[in-house]
Amino acid sequence: MKTLKQVQAEEKYADVFTLEEFCKLLDDGSITSYDGWGYFHDGEKRTKYEVYDDTLTWDDVKNFPYVVWVNK
Repeated sequence: MKTLKQVQAEEKYADVFTLEEFCKLLDDGSITSYDGWGYFHDGEKRTKYEVYDDTLTWDDVKNFPYVVWVNK
């Protein structure tokens, strides 16, 4: 599995957060759906799963270590 720094180096136009960091940013209102969009990252590659996909449950995403976030 790639480290956060390795994933960040590959994602030149995005910020990479751990899932825990991203959830904290959502909870405190630092990131909202109006700010941009994001995808879960499985530790090897960006997934097709968007962070604002209402059909996903916590069980669907809890094992993804990173979130790739692109600001508008």
